[in-house]
Amino acid sequence: MLATLEKGVGIRSGLLDLFSSFNGDNVSAGIVAGIFNIGTLLLITKILQEAGLAQDQVLSWIFAVFLGGGFLSIVMALYYKKPICGAWSIAGLVLVSASLSQYTWAEAAGGFFAAGALVFVLGVSGVIKRLVSFLPRPIIMAMIAGILLRFGVGIMTSLEEAPLVSGAILLVFLLSQRFFPRFPGVLAALIAGGVIVAFTNQGGWEPVVFRLAAPVFARPVLIPQAFLGISVPLAITVMGAENMQAMGILLTEGYDRIPQGTKVPINAMTAVSGAAMMVASLAGGHSVNMAGVLTAICGGDSAGPDKEKRYAAAVVTGLITMGFGLFAGTLVLWMGAYPEAVINLIAGLALMGALITSFRGAWAGSYSYGAFFAFITAVSGLSAWGIGAPFWALVLGLSVSFLLDRPQSKIQDNK
Repeated sequence: MLATLEKGVGIRSGLLDLFSSFNGDNVSAGIVAGIFNIGTLLLITKILQEAGLAQDQVLSWIFAVFLGGGFLSIVMALYYKKPICGAWSIAGLVLVSASLSQYTWAEAAGGFFAAGALVFVLGVSGVIKRLVSFLPRPIIMAMIAGILLRFGVGIMTSLEEAPLVSGAILLVFLLSQRFFPRFPGVLAALIAGGVIVAFTNQGGWEPVVFRLAAPVFARPVLIPQAFLGISVPLAITVMGAENMQAMGILLTEGYDRIPQGTKVPINAMTAVSGAAMMVASLAGGHSVNMAGVLTAICGGDSAGPDKEKRYAAAVVTGLITMGFGLFAGTLVLWMGAYPEAVINLIAGLALMGALITSFRGAWAGSYSYGAFFAFITAVSGLSAWGIGAPFWALVLGLSVSFLLDRPQSKIQDNK
């Protein structure tokens, strides 16, 4: 089965050419992509604390996904000499959080481990392309949009709760996006939030104490409810909404021929993501996978004119990401001082791009009815037999689409 995995130039070749590949453009792009990740720390902390996880479990989760994502960036970039970046699925985190409180730490880990196993098998078997084409992307995106919607609404509720502070932070975000588009807008909002909250004495910051994060190991326990409620939707999200985005960016940018004689490793990117997810689950991490946004930053024009040297940007991103994972304890304690309204605002801004993309993808095609039912099911939080809304969103979306969308498509095709 491993014969289906694409061959790269090798880590040794990537290391030998690494230092000569560094330049101002790809290093700065790598730093921007790495710093982009810090904005997700606040989001992860908020979601996991709402789900009832203890502080050491939250830190273990962050430790697992940051170290795993950074390690994936370094290994894949060096082996293939392509700007392949690893991270974690934000949409997947929001998805699993909808039902996380229903499971123990070990049961949740079991669901994550099984999701990784599914992704790994689909990668090494080479059937990933056929499976993704079987599951209509609009229905997947509608499910994700429904799960993410409450965070978008949180932007408005934060303005109602703290209009001056939240309004000022939102203005900084918008101006940053307008005049400094290469700088992560969420990071600008995070910094502005810290300054504003500090000057208005609304935060609860204490002297910074450097604290390394440590894993809280779990022995995964798989139960049917977690498999259906976590594993299946998470695996689909990682493949359909995360890895495929990174693959599409690499193909669009022409990396199917760079370096010469190599291909975009679609099967390998899937299989490696699955293996990394299984390892991360042992410390509570929900996913480690390919990152579309980071790959776009490191593989785009901002990383310099020489495409063969842009893989160095992914290595820089990986090193920064791993550093954030190691010092997650310090960063989480610092961010915990933000008022709840500010946290809700920044979380909504962090997910704004994903929400917009989800809405665009949900109704771009001939699956309108199925996408609608997938969306409203996810928004409703429907739970039955211990299985959360993401699974039922897929089931209802596919069922309604089979009944209504396909006949409608045929009618339109005949006109």
